[in-house]
Amino acid sequence: MNHRSTQHRRTAALGAVAVALCAAAVSQAQEPAPPPNSGAHFLPLAEGTTWTWHVTRDDGDRRTERDETSVVWGEVPARDGTTVAQLRTTRGEHVSWSYWAARDDGVHVYRNAYLGRLRGAGRDRERLLPAPVGATSKWEWDEQRTVQTMGGGKPPDPESLRVHHQAELLAMTAPVTVPAGSYRAVHVRIVSTGASIDGELRRDVYFARGTGIVKEEHTGTDVHQVRELTAFTLGTAQPLDAEPLLRAWRTGRPELAVAEVEWLSAAEAECYVRGRFAILRLPDRASCVLVDAGGVTEFAVDDAALWTRLLRAFLADQNPAEDGAAPARTGNDLPMTTLMFLAARLHGAVLGCTGLESGGSTSRRSGGAAVELVAEGRMRGVDPRGDPVLVRARMTVAGDRVTDVTLAADPAVRRR
Repeated sequence: MNHRSTQHRRTAALGAVAVALCAAAVSQAQEPAPPPNSGAHFLPLAEGTTWTWHVTRDDGDRRTERDETSVVWGEVPARDGTTVAQLRTTRGEHVSWSYWAARDDGVHVYRNAYLGRLRGAGRDRERLLPAPVGATSKWEWDEQRTVQTMGGGKPPDPESLRVHHQAELLAMTAPVTVPAGSYRAVHVRIVSTGASIDGELRRDVYFARGTGIVKEEHTGTDVHQVRELTAFTLGTAQPLDAEPLLRAWRTGRPELAVAEVEWLSAAEAECYVRGRFAILRLPDRASCVLVDAGGVTEFAVDDAALWTRLLRAFLADQNPAEDGAAPARTGNDLPMTTLMFLAARLHGAVLGCTGLESGGSTSRRSGGAAVELVAEGRMRGVDPRGDPVLVRARMTVAGDRVTDVTLAADPAVRRR
């Protein structure tokens, strides 16, 4: 009897997962294909897509060479309300992030911005290739660069930081041969001028259909740099479709079948942890769940073990180690700060708070031979009654382990 009951539950659960995956596949299959000359065809941004380039740079009488690799890490929201792809680029031990979009109106690169003290995709962007590709032969835009001043220093004249870009579509099928192969590429030339540029800077970019940028050449007064594609892999990973996975998981948890599901709004932090967070709200309690490639995990917001798991995965992504060794911490506090604000957002969501905006800082303190890091943050919003509330979070990290998570709301908020 017990064996039959167990087998029945397993069969039902597998059937629910199969139905959910089939529904997700049908949903993806029904998405309309982009028009023939959409920017999406000239810069593939499926998760996992990878480009490797060889870069040669001449600065006067000094010549340097390097290899760099970019991989599409996932999708994140930009400040203009759109969703963009986040690219991780490695140059030796150096790691940087950039934000790109390839849509029906063209290929765009977004400027970095700081969102609640975490960098992300801003509102400003450059359209490197208009679409429908071929319909526009010339376009231009202005860029307002920024600088940081310290110690009460006087900021420079904004006009001295303004750069004007003039772009021209020179060819639709320019022959280009690079180590990765031979292509017929769209050739775009961008000429940039401004007070901060010595003379003018010319940038030639070659976009190959189905591949993206295969060659890029920068020419300035005293610099000449060429970047050529040496390898390309089209990503096959599908974006995480969290909702059907959560529905399938709930079929095995009858007590949660009637729970109200509240998804946290998509944010860059969720791209870093490769998952989506939701609140399952019942009349007498609320539970947090994380949905990722490994399945569904139910957890308490102050569960240090859950945050340790996410921190270690985050560090492995940021600093890949060889031979499976644990990645060493760098001086970058982004992982723990990201997770600390995630914990604050989740705590506020569990309490029914809305409109949360973050602000905070990361401090360091030594503890014996090891360095212990403490991240403290505050998120302001309103409670379920509409009154102002301050959600405070404190996360302590030693090495690659979260040792303590402390959360509070001021004034105290009753769970709804």
